[in-house]
Amino acid sequence: MTAQTKKILKKLIRVYMVEHEIGYKDPCPFPVSWRTVSSICSKKNISVNTKTQRSLCRFFNLDYELDGRDVRIIWKQK
Repeated sequence: MTAQTKKILKKLIRVYMVEHEIGYKDPCPFPVSWRTVSSICSKKNISVNTKTQRSLCRFFNLDYELDGRDVRIIWKQK
């Protein structure tokens, strides 16, 4: 996972959890497990496969493109 993708997904996960008042003991609303969510939010550089990255991008309605074995999120300038 690229640093940019991790940073964006980490921020979106945290915002979603705060807005919906979700904790780690609640059922996971994301299309991945809590274990994967916590590894994305951690400071360690743990690799996450492409399928997981794509499913999180679809969950958050992000445009992305495949860059080898990673996903690159496409930002639209406003």
